Amino acid sequence: MRLYGYKKRRRQKVALLLAFLISGLIIFAIIISNWLENMLINAFEDKAKLKIVEITNISVLQILQDQKVNYDDIVKFEKSKDTSFIKIDTISLNKIISNWVLMINKRINKLTPVEVEFKLGYLFKNIFLNQFGPTLKGNVLYVSAVSYDWQSEFKSAGINQTVHRVYLNLNFEGHMLFLKKKGTFKVPQRVLIAENVYIGEVPKVYIGK
Repeated sequence: MRLYGYKKRRRQKVALLLAFLISGLIIFAIIISNWLENMLINAFEDKAKLKIVEITNISVLQILQDQKVNYDDIVKFEKSKDTSFIKIDTISLNKIISNWVLMINKRINKLTPVEVEFKLGYLFKNIFLNQFGPTLKGNVLYVSAVSYDWQSEFKSAGINQTVHRVYLNLNFEGHMLFLKKKGTFKVPQRVLIAENVYIGEVPKVYIGK
């Protein structure tokens, strides 16, 4: 009986040890699986963002080429006896930009959805490994400009010269599908709208945004 009890307790200990071992392996496999999945999703997002930048650049440049704006159309320079100032026509500028964004989104819609693919070696962020391994594929379903504003900036351009630039700041939101999972991410973009070089005295008073 003692021998039987000893063997029974030993089998129980072995079974318990195996249960712990199997549980540990399952947990380890889940952790590795989640880690690898997150790494793959991050790699896909990197590639998808590059594709979105490419798509948005094409769309923005095409619209700006078709709908050119002169500096004098949105910025007015006035000079009085005591001082000089420039004034940005915010109403006209906002109207122009709103129209641009609508056209940009329409142009982007024609370029999406788009397939994005990369090699498994891209995970290692090494130029020598980027093209190794099986090919993984996903899709950028659609992209849209979700918010925008404009920005004015003065910079020195040399002796007695100052450049005034007006920029359009766009925030694009991309929707992706990869590994049967959907996600979103944002890509900012800054576009030069118009610029002018002032020689000599820079306007002392600036009225605008």
